[in-house]
Amino acid sequence: MQKRFWEMMTQKHYELLFIQEHSRISITVKRCFEYFTAIASSTVIGTWAIVKENDIIWAIILGLFQVLTLLRPVLPFDKRVEQLDKLSIAWTEQYTEIEKCWHPIASGQIDEDAINQMIYDFEIKWNATKSIYLQYDFLNSNEKLEKKVQKENAKHFRDLAHV
Repeated sequence: MQKRFWEMMTQKHYELLFIQEHSRISITVKRCFEYFTAIASSTVIGTWAIVKENDIIWAIILGLFQVLTLLRPVLPFDKRVEQLDKLSIAWTEQYTEIEKCWHPIASGQIDEDAINQMIYDFEIKWNATKSIYLQYDFLNSNEKLEKKVQKENAKHFRDLAHV
């Protein structure tokens, strides 16, 4: 049962790191989008005022940036950042509870039935939290992201094993 708890704990920590990394990426994308539309719109207006030629082309370009600005609230950036932030906070608290249980389990202070019940309870709470904050959102993954998270996870558990 100790091995099963350890595996559950490492998996939950991996999922937490994965969510935190997605949150960081989402914030970066949101900021880049905001900076790009602000700078591009200002540049188009300034250039149009100076050049004063090809009014239709400048009007179309400016119109496109205005459409992007209007669409921004509909795009998932704000909602995703908020959801991932809340999920990260909730899972950090839950993971801390999981890790707190590890030392008594590792030292044999908790019997197998109690460990099994703890795993079951943690899984239910973890999945319920995930369903609240992610609902219909889908988080893409790629090899670079997975390797980064796996590396951070492995380091955490190397450090934890030496405590």
